Amino acid sequence: FSQYRGYQPGDDLRLLDFERGRYFHVLLDGAYFSIPFPSCWCANRLPLELTQQAEAAYRAELVQGCPEAADDDLFYTHLAAVSAYRIFNFLHYGMLQAEWLQKDGQWGISTVRQRSVMWFDNLARMAEQSGRFEGVATAAHGLAKRLRHIYPSDLEEMPYYPAFRR
Repeated sequence: FSQYRGYQPGDDLRLLDFERGRYFHVLLDGAYFSIPFPSCWCANRLPLELTQQAEAAYRAELVQGCPEAADDDLFYTHLAAVSAYRIFNFLHYGMLQAEWLQKDGQWGISTVRQRSVMWFDNLARMAEQSGRFEGVATAAHGLAKRLRHIYPSDLEEMPYYPAFRR
């Protein structure tokens, strides 16, 4: 690393992961608590109480630089909107491929079916909480219900992360 400006042997070296670093809506990160780490291999479910606490902590920090986030209506409206965007963006890229309706696919430590049902359930909750997206809430509830009907009766609910299983 000696070719990098300012680095001297023995200095601390810190690596920063800018995972697809770009400008985007700040709540795309904030939605990760309700739509748990959608692109990550290790997605499981968080208890709702913890999700709400994490959202509150994220929001408290966000308010420091974005005072508009203190407005409940504005915050929850945008949180639901970006969550819908994230989920429907996955659909656009083939997340619910036709073959997965016939045979489940493993995606890391959960299955595609577990993820899809959990995402639609959570999106329905968030859309209802916002009070602005009745159509999205209805569609998300309907999609979760339809997927549960299509999928075999032995479909297990998305498990909690191991630290929260009892």
